[in-house]
Amino acid sequence: MENMQRKELNDHLAMCPKAKVQCDSCGTNMEREDLDKHLRFLCAEKMTLCPLQCKESMLRKDIMKHVLTACGKRVECCPIPGCRTMVQSQAEHNMENGESHTFLLLESLNQSRRSSVLQGRVHGYSWTVPDATVLLQSSTFKTGQLEWCLMVLPSDRHTRTHLGVFVKLNDGHPTLANVRVKLTYGRLTAMFDHQLHFKVGQIKGWPRALLADLMDRQPGADRLTVNLMIQNFLD
Repeated sequence: MENMQRKELNDHLAMCPKAKVQCDSCGTNMEREDLDKHLRFLCAEKMTLCPLQCKESMLRKDIMKHVLTACGKRVECCPIPGCRTMVQSQAEHNMENGESHTFLLLESLNQSRRSSVLQGRVHGYSWTVPDATVLLQSSTFKTGQLEWCLMVLPSDRHTRTHLGVFVKLNDGHPTLANVRVKLTYGRLTAMFDHQLHFKVGQIKGWPRALLADLMDRQPGADRLTVNLMIQNFLD
């Protein structure tokens, strides 16, 4: 009887959605029901195809560096206020998003006359980046039903003279959000404040956040602190 009960328990644990399992690629522990989403969207050590469809494969943690610097279909940050989508062709992006760009430009003009008030509550997140010289992604964090992460792309001192900071909507639903980011490196600080529209999977941010030469002049500084405040349209 005892052996049968033990077998039934083992059989259950082998399928239980709440059982703790470990990702074979990165070693992260999680509940079994979260493993599929982790492998499909989050695991930094998982091989994945370039999202710009250049047919190259790479670790997910290297995607940002690839699409900004090495990919033959590499992207740039849309300069339209409130958009800041990473795009391959600005002209095509403008044609496909003309209506939303018009709305964002009107909103930008109207902001000088009124404050844009969203209904969601304000969420805060702080990330201490242990090494600002390598591409890193933060742990995921939630604001209501939405799941986010932060990404840091360091300067390579040649094609990129600045450190970049980006926000990614990992899971949830499309949203309009007020985003404020403050960076601190030694005595060097920078702050960015934008209202951005996100779709799930989109990465938006500031590729020229901190000048690498100025970071080099911070004696004793070895850690970058990223403080984020984000307010969703609805929470």
